[in-house]
Amino acid sequence: MESKKPDKKQQLPSLHADDGYARPLTRGELRDKLKSGVPCEVASHVAEMTAIVLEGWFEYSDFSVRKSENFGWTIFEPIKK
Repeated sequence: MESKKPDKKQQLPSLHADDGYARPLTRGELRDKLKSGVPCEVASHVAEMTAIVLEGWFEYSDFSVRKSENFGWTIFEPIKK
């Protein structure tokens, strides 16, 4: 009997925190959400590297970072210009 694996989009849908923050699965998705004005939560243990990747590789720096009220999460918010 063959087991079929669902595609990644079925396995890993974008998560949303109860308080309205998006929880994107990739840094590219995070950048896109920030560009469209959506604040996002990122796991705190990867927040520093995520900021480095956004600013360095993606050349995107129109965001601010602060600690979330949700334990273990950090909020990335778009800077409105």
